[in-house]
Amino acid sequence: MMARESVARSWGATCFDRTWLAGLVALLGSACSSTQPAVQSTAIEVRPAFERETPRPGKQLRSPSGIQLYVLDEVLLTDRDATSAKFVSIKPGVPALQMTLSAVASDRYFSHTSTNVGQYLAVFLDGELANALHVLTPVKGSIVVWRVGNQDGHEELSRIADAINSRWQDAR
Repeated sequence: MMARESVARSWGATCFDRTWLAGLVALLGSACSSTQPAVQSTAIEVRPAFERETPRPGKQLRSPSGIQLYVLDEVLLTDRDATSAKFVSIKPGVPALQMTLSAVASDRYFSHTSTNVGQYLAVFLDGELANALHVLTPVKGSIVVWRVGNQDGHEELSRIADAINSRWQDAR
C-alpha cells in the first residue's frame, strides 16, 4: 500500500509540476508578446529576386519596370520588421516610404545585400509586385519602398506608415 501511495503522490506531483510549468510558460509568453506589436496583415513584403532561376523555390515575374526576375518564395523583410516609417519623396512626384528596421531585421538585410550586390529585391505592396530594387551596395538600417508608375501613392504609403507607427506606439 505504501508503494502505491508513493507512486500516486509522485504521479500527482508530476501532473502538478507540468500544469504549473504550462501555466508559467503561458504567463511568460503573454508577458513577452506584450512588448511586441500585435500580429497584423502584412502590407509590405520584400523578397530576394534574381535575373536567372535558382534551385530555391520561387517563380518568374516581370517587374513593373519590365525586368524579368526569378522571385524567391522566401520573405526577407515585411512591414512588421520596421520600428518606424515615414513618408518621403525620392524625387519630385514619386512618393515613397522609408522604413527604419529593427536591429535583427537590419542585420538580416545587411547580410543579404552584402552577398547579393548586383541582384534585386522584389517589393510587394498589399500582395502586388510594386517594384524591383537593384542592390548596388550592402545596406543596413532602413529601406525605402515605392510603387513604380504610381505618382498618386501618397495615400497608400501614408496608410502603411500610420499602421507601422501605431503598431509600435501601442507596444511601448
